[in-house]
Amino acid sequence: MAKLSTLMRTVDMCIPFGDGELNITVRPDSFTGQRLTQMQEALKAEETDSAEFLFMCGFLADLLVKWDLENDDGTPFEISKVSIFSGLPVTIVAKLLEEIQKGITVNPQKPES
Repeated sequence: MAKLSTLMRTVDMCIPFGDGELNITVRPDSFTGQRLTQMQEALKAEETDSAEFLFMCGFLADLLVKWDLENDDGTPFEISKVSIFSGLPVTIVAKLLEEIQKGITVNPQKPES
């Protein structure tokens, strides 16, 4: 009998930002229908309040397995709801979630047989 966590795959993505890019690894199988609906509602909101932004940060942290984002001092930027909430602008969090959603729903990667 398999555990759910052993069936979840990871996907590598490269997201362009200005003159650079951010390489991330996400676990798209943690992207449930309920989470997709919640994320779409949060991204469509005309104004993002702190509770919605905190939700978006937690959701992003749940999806991310790893990334190559660094702080200005060269240390790795921690993947956690709190560090994303306190250290990243709303626009970057929203773009990451949008790009992850596009990558998962437009070009879903099928498990190997």
